[in-house]
Amino acid sequence: MRELITVMIYTIKEFITKKSFIVSNLIMFAVIIVMFNVPNIMERTTNNDESKDILIVDSENIFEGSLSTLNTMELGYDFQVLNEEIQTTEINNKINDGELLAGVVLYRANNEINFSYIVQEIGKGMDPEVLQNLFSKIYLNLEVSKLDLTEEQLNNLNMQILYNTKTVDGTDMPHFSFSIVILSIGLFFAIYFCAYQVSAAITMEKTSKVMETLVTSTSPKAIILGKTAGTGIVGIIQLVATIIVGVISYKLFAEGSATIDFLDFSGIKAEHLMISIIYFILGYTLYAFMYALVGSTVSKPEDIQTANSPVAMISLFGFYLGYFSVLFAPTGTATTVASLLPFSSPFNMPFRMMMTNVPIHEILASIAILIITILIIVQISIRIYSRAVLHYGSRMSLKDMFKLYKQK
Repeated sequence: MRELITVMIYTIKEFITKKSFIVSNLIMFAVIIVMFNVPNIMERTTNNDESKDILIVDSENIFEGSLSTLNTMELGYDFQVLNEEIQTTEINNKINDGELLAGVVLYRANNEINFSYIVQEIGKGMDPEVLQNLFSKIYLNLEVSKLDLTEEQLNNLNMQILYNTKTVDGTDMPHFSFSIVILSIGLFFAIYFCAYQVSAAITMEKTSKVMETLVTSTSPKAIILGKTAGTGIVGIIQLVATIIVGVISYKLFAEGSATIDFLDFSGIKAEHLMISIIYFILGYTLYAFMYALVGSTVSKPEDIQTANSPVAMISLFGFYLGYFSVLFAPTGTATTVASLLPFSSPFNMPFRMMMTNVPIHEILASIAILIITILIIVQISIRIYSRAVLHYGSRMSLKDMFKLYKQK
């Protein structure tokens, strides 16, 4: 136990004191802060002198003076309503001179209400579809007001229909949101990169001959367990630090901004976060020992990428199977299978639980299968690692690894 702790502490110190580790994390934190500052940057770089006035020409008085309600909707624009004819060239000149941001000319054609939207260039001003919806709503209210309806009837006509989704046992199901996708993808990258570092660390130590010193002072079993645990702790620290920086940046710079409104985490419950942490630990452990296994079979840093390719392919296959099965069929057979397969369940089950109700026995079965697979991989990894850790020269093949495993 003492040897394991010694290797673990050594691994942690080795990681956190590397300049590359410090610089890469500082860059990542800076990127997060800048991302959440995008709304502020966009606001400051926007030309504040640009006119916010939109001229609406209703020369036929189609809306009978009701368009003034647009200025009470806090749309961010100043609407000027004109009930007399005006030449299009005059509107164009005012837009080019900066007096107007856009012009809207309403007219009737074939018993339908139409409008022309005039801007200096495409993309400026309001979205014409938004204006179309606003005009439709205002005109509907205008026509309804002529029917002499009661206030209750008017409220009923404008009533918004809301919905929620429940399973047969009465459990509320969260609506799909971009934030759930962000968490799912983030979980994959956290597992993948943390596990990948184990292989890189082992190979680099073999290259620098540090491994020979370690082997003489401790057992190979303690080395692989200690390095895997140490790298995992560093990964958890990185993950927690990233979340803290992200939350603080959101609270300070982006909370309440319409640009970041799509990041709605209200549907994510505490149990979802807990199960995500559990699967992060288990998923990391599984892939870390697989990467440790292939890392011990190479002695040159340039061979790491090639050696890691099979494990990378398995992890990518597991992620795509787990992610897309939930995305397109949360309650389908493929999703159930992906949540039980040990190589895809770390990416599937947390995402699936956020999307739909999952029976408790499937969760327990998924975790049990994952733990059993981890124990098997750990046993194989330790056995081969103990025999391959001092191997130098060409990269070992699968046949060579199998021979090492069979050795007594």
